[in-house]
Formats: sequence, C-alpha cells, structure tokens
Amino acid sequence: MPFVCYKFEKRINSCKNNKKIARLLITRQLYLKFAYLVKLCKALKK
Repeated sequence: MPFVCYKFEKRINSCKNNKKIARLLITRQLYLKFAYLVKLCKALKK
C-alpha cells in the first residue's frame, strides 16, 4: 500500500508542475477518485 501512495504522490507532484496534465485530470470522475486516494494515503500515513 505505501508504494501505491508513493506513486500517487509522484503523480500529484508532476501535476503541480504540469498544468496541462492537471487540467486533464480534473474531469469530475477522475478528480473524485484522485481526491479519495489522496485522503486514503494521508490517513494511512498517520
């Protein structure tokens, strides 16, 4: 599971650097899934 979180964190960081990718990700469904995974990863780290 930590590996999955690491992969998503890398993706988040690359999105911050690449606004085009960020815009592509923010279609509603993908965004909701992504937000859920981010919350899940943060919860697992605590």
